[in-house]
Amino acid sequence: MLQPPAEPKFHHSTPQDEGGFHRTTQRDLHQHLHARDGDHLVSPFQCDLCVFRNLKGRNPGSHDKLLLACIRQANLDALWGREIATVSSTVRVARDLVRLLGTVDVSPPFPDLGPHPVADTCGYSIAIAMLLKSLQPGRYEPYQQYETIHKLRAGFSNIFQASPLGANSFKTMGGGQSEDEFY
Repeated sequence: MLQPPAEPKFHHSTPQDEGGFHRTTQRDLHQHLHARDGDHLVSPFQCDLCVFRNLKGRNPGSHDKLLLACIRQANLDALWGREIATVSSTVRVARDLVRLLGTVDVSPPFPDLGPHPVADTCGYSIAIAMLLKSLQPGRYEPYQQYETIHKLRAGFSNIFQASPLGANSFKTMGGGQSEDEFY
């Protein structure tokens, strides 16, 4: 069995044109290395230490570098899952709501953004498994392709839907009401 490196180098795709030539700018090279102003408004977020504690029930030690690297990458992937324009637009709207409602001394109706429960409520364990799979060599590339890695998530989803919790939550996943809500 291949062991992932202690200091993993996660694959990052770069924009390409129709001919397969990479179209990277200096800005592209530094994207996904840090969060943007307002990312916390459009994605559930917990700091790396909180996620670690939720998964392991303890503080990290020196032997936990790989897991901490995976948690950091999962957080960055989640935060960069939204377009730059979506994040900046949400920040503008939030500031506008605060300003407008402040003129009439009303607090904005934003929901609490945390703290999250002490559990893996955001799917970090599956994201970490996908990141670890991505470190394995693929058939044609030195990394696994997304279609291969995505099978882990699909498999987990199938197993979850077969569980009592999944069977009950599946009724409302599409945004509709379950039959139980009508009685």
